[in-house]
Amino acid sequence: FSASNPPTGGEILVALTLDTEGQNINTLAGDIFIPDSFSPIRILDGNSLIKFWLEPPRLVGRRLTFSGIVPSGFSGAHGELFKFILRGDRTELPRLRIKNLTVLLNDGEGTKTEGRMAWRTAGATPESADLTAPEPFTAVVTRAPDIFDNQWFVAFATQDKQSGIDHYEVVESHFLFGRLSKLDWFQTGSPYRLINQTSRNNIFVRAIDRAGNIRLAKIIRFHWYQSVWLWSIIILLLCGILLGLKKLRFR
Repeated sequence: FSASNPPTGGEILVALTLDTEGQNINTLAGDIFIPDSFSPIRILDGNSLIKFWLEPPRLVGRRLTFSGIVPSGFSGAHGELFKFILRGDRTELPRLRIKNLTVLLNDGEGTKTEGRMAWRTAGATPESADLTAPEPFTAVVTRAPDIFDNQWFVAFATQDKQSGIDHYEVVESHFLFGRLSKLDWFQTGSPYRLINQTSRNNIFVRAIDRAGNIRLAKIIRFHWYQSVWLWSIIILLLCGILLGLKKLRFR
């Protein structure tokens, strides 16, 4: 451990780092067990080497669990996975334990290997308010034989450089003139199996960071001019106007 003397009983910023020891890895998962002497405050994963979280860092009781992928692979000595803030006595830090650690090589075969994990600690300092939305991202509709039994799904991912992504929400809709805020958003992760497998609904995905900032991605597959009922109304209105004009001419 290395620390800048955070006060006893104060807030301690803990950064979990990875040394791949010269290897190139693309998958990481594990659990951090937090002693009862600490009070977890919050998690910060905004600047992680992990680009795609299968399970973002989250607390389950006294266990902080995580798993994620680095699609392009990572090799280095000081790769930061995420940070978390605890309140307690820094002399208790050696009691933090990592268990169930899984590290897979970026070799196309998912070969298990070992990486050296370490803590970097310091006294927590007040953070500036996160006023920035998550990074722009694209959602993609696709399907694959080994995912959801070849049913259509939407895949998406982004990052937030400051507070980190809190969750994603999705909605499928023939949204035309209403407001997005009034739609029934469904909290989910990626990939998300589309409820309507036959309709060409528009799909909206929003990423929400831990400060409540929102970034929206949309897939427009249904346009107003494709609506049969809308065209029917337009034709009826035109017929009504033409009929009215004819009546005026023969008066």
